[in-house]
Parts: sequence; C-alpha cells; structure tokens
Amino acid sequence: MKTLLMFLLCGLLITEALGQSVVQEMKIAREIAHQHIKSLKNGALLVRLKTRDKSLEAYRAAGAEELAKRIEQEQFEENLRTFNVFTEFFDFCPVYFFYANQTKQVLSGETKGNLLNEYLQPDSTIQLLTDTFYIAEIDVLYETLPDEDEEFDETLKDENIQKAKNRHTETTLQNVIVIKDRNLVQLKRPFPFYVRTMLDRFLPSKVAKFNLQLHKFYANAN
Repeated sequence: MKTLLMFLLCGLLITEALGQSVVQEMKIAREIAHQHIKSLKNGALLVRLKTRDKSLEAYRAAGAEELAKRIEQEQFEENLRTFNVFTEFFDFCPVYFFYANQTKQVLSGETKGNLLNEYLQPDSTIQLLTDTFYIAEIDVLYETLPDEDEEFDETLKDENIQKAKNRHTETTLQNVIVIKDRNLVQLKRPFPFYVRTMLDRFLPSKVAKFNLQLHKFYANAN
C-alpha cells in the first residue's frame, strides 16, 4: 500500500513539474513574441518577391523562349498584385519590397538601389530609414504549426496542459504569408507570424486580416 501511494505521489509530482515547465515555456515564448512585435512596429517589413530566375534560365537554355516570356509576365503580374495589396491594406509598419535575387544584399544592409518602386523597378531614391526589419513573403510551409486562429493561452493548467503539448500537427500549407526575421528565421507562436492566402482573389482580405492580427497582438504587448 505504501509503495502504491509512493508511486501515485511521484506521478503527481512529475505531472505538476511537466505542467509548470509547459507554462514557463509559454511565458518565455510570449515575452520573445512581444519583443518581436515591438521591434516590427518600430522597424519595417520588407516583402520579398519571387523572380523564378532559375526556371526562366532553364527554359531559355532549352529554347523555350515564348514559355519563358509567359512565365516571366505571370510572375510580374503576381508580384505587382502583391505590391498593390500590401500597399493598400497593410499599415502596421512601413513596408518595402525587393526581389528574391537581391536577398543577400538586402540582408547585409545594402538596401539602397535594391528596393522597388510602384513599377517594381529598383529605385535608389527609396531609403530604408531603419536598421530593424523583418521579411515577409508568400511561401509554402512544411511545418509543425497550430491553426492560425488559435489563441495562445499561457494560463493553461491540469488537463489543458496536454492539449497545449499536442495541439501542433504536421501541416503542409500552400500560399502562406509568413514573417521571418532579418536572417530569414521564421518567427514562432504566439507571434501571429503567418496567415493562409489561399486563392489570389482572397489576398486583399488575407493581408487585411494579417494586418489586424499584428495590431491586436501589439496592443496586448503593451
């Protein structure tokens, strides 16, 4: 009987310790997320636009010039749509744009002459007035992620602790607006670091939603 009670006591102590550990991890994650949201608010968001250079080069090398031109035009139209939507529906912080093939220069701080104007042309008159910036892009994620609308509750206890540990599932997400730091490291929850864009016609509403999520999270961080 004493042995049974001892096992039960040990089990309770271990469960309590695990629960406290999860809650502590969540508190630390929230503190980091709050630091990021404040940095983003006082910094800038740089949207990285695709160029598909390697694909275009391969098509042209194979003599498929017409196909390469069509793909290039389609990519330009997609980038222009992204530019216009972010310009109209994103106001959380200043937003700038650059091409993916200029990533190395931009990340090293060489932004002058690499940021794009409304015609998607590099424009040396556009100046990034901060050294603090984050990168956003429409990408494909293969990640272990919670649902984008899930609330991150740092007060979870007892039976909810296990839910907090198990709520992330392996997910493949197509066409996701995702925020990364200036080293292209994806941010983490509870920072609202991504939103699904689905079809292009829903992009305005998704960018607006993303913008609102950032405003709300910033308000709660102060």
